[in-house]
Amino acid sequence: MFVFTIALIFIIFLLVLYLNLTSVKSYENIKTEMIKTAIIKDAANRYKDADIINIYEISKQQDKYLVKVRVTFNYSSPCPKRLELIYDYPSQHFTPKKPTWIVNDCNLCKFKSCKIIFEEEAIIASLNVNGTEDVRDFVLKTNAIPSVKHLNDIWIVKWSDTNQTYVVTLNQDGLLKGIKKI
Repeated sequence: MFVFTIALIFIIFLLVLYLNLTSVKSYENIKTEMIKTAIIKDAANRYKDADIINIYEISKQQDKYLVKVRVTFNYSSPCPKRLELIYDYPSQHFTPKKPTWIVNDCNLCKFKSCKIIFEEEAIIASLNVNGTEDVRDFVLKTNAIPSVKHLNDIWIVKWSDTNQTYVVTLNQDGLLKGIKKI
């Protein structure tokens, strides 16, 4: 009977410990989601004309969160622009540090090789890399809209309008791998 009582007490102890640990994790998850929501709302209020606003990196460092936010303008154009906001919460509450332009050059990959890290860079490069002149002419003469996929180290940019599509494949070093007219 004594062994049974000790075993029961041990099981109850483990259950209480488990419930405490999961509630702490749940609280952290809820807190993180609340912070994300507040930051997205703040960024959207600051940049009402942005096409895309999303959090692409969040890290917890001791008692604060470092949150990186993507803000993209003119995404569907031949020259989208990308801004990075960094929020340091709670140190700066919901005020970002000074914004940094990550993509702001419409001549990317036009005169020299380049590294493609972001979707916006892939869109611009798909029109500027040597060999993409027909795609550039098509895009500038139509209302073609880009869609972008990144698979391993390959960028696939698809430019489509109602009648035609061009698919441009580039590697991450900005080198043209192929063009397909559909």
